[in-house]
Amino acid sequence: MESNEFEMTDIESILMSRENEDLMFQRLSEMMVESRTKAQTLITQYVNKQKAIKNKIKTNHETINQLQHQSKDLERQLQEWDLEQKVFQKKINNNNKSIDQLKEEIALEKNKKEELTLELIDLETDLEILKNEKIKNYEALKKAIWMYKEKLNVHFTVEILEDHDRVKITYFQKENPKKDYYYIQLVNYKNIVWKVESIVPELDNKHLEYLNLDFTKDYETEDIKKLVPKLRHLFVEHYLNP
Repeated sequence: MESNEFEMTDIESILMSRENEDLMFQRLSEMMVESRTKAQTLITQYVNKQKAIKNKIKTNHETINQLQHQSKDLERQLQEWDLEQKVFQKKINNNNKSIDQLKEEIALEKNKKEELTLELIDLETDLEILKNEKIKNYEALKKAIWMYKEKLNVHFTVEILEDHDRVKITYFQKENPKKDYYYIQLVNYKNIVWKVESIVPELDNKHLEYLNLDFTKDYETEDIKKLVPKLRHLFVEHYLNP
């Protein structure tokens, strides 16, 4: 009796052990499948994330390259703009210098013009004074000759030029109405120096010696006063037609 009970218990234990083992294997199998599925899912997610990261990195790299290119292009444009600004500023400076220089030249020319105007006024004043002095001097010469006028029968003309004056004294107006003969041509410089330019008719050398006359020599007014009557006397004695 006791023997039968023992055998039944052993069989039940064995059966129970097999069922538990099957369940355990089944559970393990399910867990393996679940683990594989989960692992596959994780692997797939990881691969997708890696792809996404790679794509993002690639996109970011392209963006970075594009930004770097844009940065270089912008830097080049800034350098060109800076150069243009420098050139423009230099042109402005040069123009300012040119304007300042032009203003200085205008001011200088204005001052020169004012100075020249003042000098011109002074010269005109001096010229007027000189003319008056010359006229006075010629009047004195004419007065000196006036006492001989009736006897000398002379004509006195003055041509006032820029740097000298020409004086022509013509003798014998009755016999010489055209005043183209019997005359002496004188040149006066600064109302001081006289030169004998010519005598018509031409005199012989001995008569030039008589007059003590040298065409290259300078004479004073007193010398001319003495020469005028002396020349007339020479004309009368040797050159006047009878």
